[in-house]
Amino acid sequence: MQLCTGLYLTRLGWEMDVTD
Repeated sequence: MQLCTGLYLTRLGWEMDVTD
């Protein structure tokens, strides 16, 4: 579960970085 959460946060940050 922790790994899934980490991947989710990483992807979220990546999308935010691309959007910005």
